[in-house]
Formats: sequence, C-alpha cells, structure tokens
Amino acid sequence: MTLDRRGLLCRIQSVQSEINRLQAIQYEAVAAFAGKADDRSVVARELALALAVSPRMAENQIELAQALVSRLPETWKAMQRGEIDAYKASKIHEPTTTLSDEQAREVDAIMATRIDRKDPTGLRRSTALAVAKVDPDGYAHRCKRRRAQRRVELIPKGEGMVKLSANLPIEVGVAAYTRIDAEARRRRKTDTTKTLEQHRADVFAELLLKDTSGLTVGPKAEVFIYMDVYTWLNLNTKPAEMAGVSSRTGLHRPALREPCVTLSRHTAPIARSDVVLLPSASA
Repeated sequence: MTLDRRGLLCRIQSVQSEINRLQAIQYEAVAAFAGKADDRSVVARELALALAVSPRMAENQIELAQALVSRLPETWKAMQRGEIDAYKASKIHEPTTTLSDEQAREVDAIMATRIDRKDPTGLRRSTALAVAKVDPDGYAHRCKRRRAQRRVELIPKGEGMVKLSANLPIEVGVAAYTRIDAEARRRRKTDTTKTLEQHRADVFAELLLKDTSGLTVGPKAEVFIYMDVYTWLNLNTKPAEMAGVSSRTGLHRPALREPCVTLSRHTAPIARSDVVLLPSASA
C-alpha cells in the first residue's frame, strides 16, 4: 500500500518512538554494564570498542545512562514511552550535573510536565530555568564563576578565514549583538549586494577596528613565514611556507609591501631524522 505524505509522516513518528524506546533499553544496559565492572577505568574503552565509537563518546553514554537510572527517573520513563530520544534526554541531564541527587530529582519532576513537544534547545533552556528555581544560591555562584571566565577566542577556519568569538555576560552580549544587528539592517536597506549576515560581519569588524578618535583603520596583518634550516643555508630550493596561506589564495606579493603588514621570519628546527652526518676531513 502506498502512503500519502500524511501517512508517511505518521510512520516516521512511529518509527522514531520505537527508536526512543529501544534507546531506553540500551541505556539501561549501559548503566548495568558500568555497574558490574571491577575496574571502572576500562569501562569506557570496552564500550567504545563494542560500539565502534570514541572513548569520549562512550564516557558520555555511560554518564547519561547512570544519571537516567538514578537521578532522572521521569526523563528515563519518557524515553521508555517513546517520547524523547537520548539526545533530548542529554539536554535535561547536562544542566543538572552540578546538582545533588535530590536536587536533580526535583528538576526531573518539574521537567516531567514540560517535555512534551519541545525541541532539544527548548528542553535545555527549560531545564536551566528549573535548575535556577531548585538551586538559586548555587545558580548565582555558577553565574559569577562563568562571568569570571569571560574571554575572546580566535579560531582558524582555513581557506583564508578565522572565527572571532567572545564569551560575555548576557546583558553585554545581547546589547552588543543588538547594536550590530540594527546597523546591519539599516545598511541592508540601501545595499542589497550583501546578505544580512555579511553586513553583520562587516559592522562587527569595523566597530572593533575603530581607533581612539572613532575612525575605522585598516587591519594590520602579521605574516609568519617558515623555512627549514636547509633552505636558510641555501642547501635546497624548497619554498618557504606562509602560515594560513595557500599557494593559490590569500595574501599576494603587492599586499605584503603595504605598511600595515608586518613580516616575521622563523627558522624551523631540524628534526632528528633530518640531521645529515658529513664526512670528517680525515676520512
């Protein structure tokens, strides 16, 4: 029998519910397997080999399984009924890891009335609110600690791009994004050649590159050029390597002559396998 689109959607939901119930059985077995181990240090490695996953992923499964059967019984029951899968269950588990068993069960009881029809992001947000309600003092302490951990990160993305991100207090981050978004939307009305995301990125960079007088200055690049010792001594003709720039893209020769570019030359050390023994004069 050929199903229409509505029938196919119902089948998809039915299959997903069955998968959720099977995951509940699997995670119960994982918790029992970990509980019977004589040496807890090898449990994750054994599970990783059995499931062909990384040890870290196996550790996460064990942690979630143990939490479901001991600290989050209502969440586990929801899995057994087929309402949520392991991924959604993890979004309830993660915010409760800092709580005592008793507090975790309180949050679990609250979430039992909120699970229905929420996506993973909604579940995590709702759980975080429940955690703040159950443990207000601990939540305030964790907020203070997280604020002390604010930082900026520069992450290479390859192909001539990097990612610049910041962990900020919520009121600062929201205010900063609102300013960037408002200016990007204003520019988008008169310049439709760029997407809204491109405008946001440009506004973000321009705001960061303003000098003390409020004028936007060009970025100053610091280019690192690496060459091995043999090239440095003219013993071979291998080209030097420019960090983050391929032979086809990136900075071009005229750009390297700009006053805003600083060139730094580094000599790579000789690896043990690269050492060449020259014959002595008496040989």
